[in-house]
Amino acid sequence: PSKFIYDKGGEYFDIWIKQNWYCYESVSMITLSESQLQEKMIVDLDFFLNINSKIETRQIPCLILKSIPNSAISVSKGSLPLHELSLARNGSYSYQQKNYVLSELVFTMNNDTWTKSLPLVIDETNFNLPVDLELQIGNNPADFKAWHTALNKYGLDLIEEERNVEMLILSRKS
Repeated sequence: PSKFIYDKGGEYFDIWIKQNWYCYESVSMITLSESQLQEKMIVDLDFFLNINSKIETRQIPCLILKSIPNSAISVSKGSLPLHELSLARNGSYSYQQKNYVLSELVFTMNNDTWTKSLPLVIDETNFNLPVDLELQIGNNPADFKAWHTALNKYGLDLIEEERNVEMLILSRKS
């Protein structure tokens, strides 16, 4: 795993990245379908990285973004789109978005290094219009109470539930 996932307790990130950074380019015929291209990439990467990979559906704990029943989600007032996760001097974080859909928040929660301790977040609001959010999270991204409090003001909530999710499983070749 240390070849693919950085361990903060190990060497400096800059040193680790130089030893473990990969670049991949695939050249294929334009007539290949998307599934054929994906299969070719999997075969290539398995070969070059000396691994076995497969996609499996697994039941995992997730955070589900839902709308609160009988509560309205406010549509954005408009303006230039803004998306920002910021750190205050006291160590607390705030998240702000203007004129973006909720998938922008979900993307940040799933991909930002600060929120990497969170389980996978899935949007089940079925709300596709842009919204404006200003969330005060505190200094612990795993503090679900802070997320609940911040999201409830906007008619939203995060619920811990399990879901079947397609996952890429990597293993060493024998």
